[in-house]
Amino acid sequence: MGGMTKTIEFSMVAAYTKDGRVLGSPDARFGLPWGDEPKGSTSGDMAHFVEISSGNTMIVGANTAPGLDRLHGTRERRLMVVASPDRPIQTRGEVASSVAEAIERVAGDPGFYGKPIVAGGARTYLEAMEYARQRAQQGMGVRATFYATEFHKNYPGSILMPDLLEGWMETDGLRTHHGPDIEGGPEYDFVTFEYN
Repeated sequence: MGGMTKTIEFSMVAAYTKDGRVLGSPDARFGLPWGDEPKGSTSGDMAHFVEISSGNTMIVGANTAPGLDRLHGTRERRLMVVASPDRPIQTRGEVASSVAEAIERVAGDPGFYGKPIVAGGARTYLEAMEYARQRAQQGMGVRATFYATEFHKNYPGSILMPDLLEGWMETDGLRTHHGPDIEGGPEYDFVTFEYN
């Protein structure tokens, strides 16, 4: 008699513009569309990110890794980079060959890794959503949460947050409005989505 399949739990965290879903801009500081805003403009979002990621493992793609590599080992944070075996990458974190592998490695040893937190970029988010859907379609347990920051200000950028796949629903009562953190800064909402 086979054992029960373990329910895999993971989260995603991202910030993007509410209109246009702009997630990244290679020309802006740190690759963030709002990266050129004055210091403190997005301090509330940064505090939100720190709260979610502390004590956990951030799973990121190879293009996102350089911007987050400095966070590896801080506040008990770990970094796991999803990179193709034929594309060597310099990172202080660990390397996985796929998002599925990364999530399952982290979820398999929460005492060491904390929880798996997918933190970008666009392709990595999409692969994480597809992973949740595939597990659900195969009758395997999955529980996923997406913590989003939606900026009300429009910023230019070529990297877009993928649309949520079927099965993701906004959690009622958890959308909260914030900002601006300093005069002239952007307003934003914290929004939570769950995969069911």
